[in-house]
Amino acid sequence: NITLRRPQVLNALHVAQRVAAVDALAEMEEGRRKEALQHLYDQKQAVESHFLIVVQGTKGDVDCARNFAELYHASIQAWIEHEVTNFAAEVRMTVLNEMPDPSTAGERAFQQSFQARNWEEVLEYCIDVNSYLEKLFLK
Repeated sequence: NITLRRPQVLNALHVAQRVAAVDALAEMEEGRRKEALQHLYDQKQAVESHFLIVVQGTKGDVDCARNFAELYHASIQAWIEHEVTNFAAEVRMTVLNEMPDPSTAGERAFQQSFQARNWEEVLEYCIDVNSYLEKLFLK
């Protein structure tokens, strides 16, 4: 009859949690690697097809112009995606800076009332913390 003590159970749970986290991270990284590899293969194919069209000078000007137009379109699309991603990241950072973090909202409310020695707001904080937080963040 083997019994596990509480520290052993906690240690086993902790180890299992770490193993699960490592497995999940490895799976995510493998997905990213496959996606990046596919992107590289797509770029390689595009370069090879462009190179073949340039090398095969027997093709008409229309085919050459079509190829350059497709490359131009692809580069514009990549630039737009990059700019949109940067803009979205900027908006996200602005929202995160302006919106309160729920875990620190109470601390911020405490600082703006008690530590600032604003007694009217201290009274409001003491009466109803939730309405004070709402007032504070909806200013």
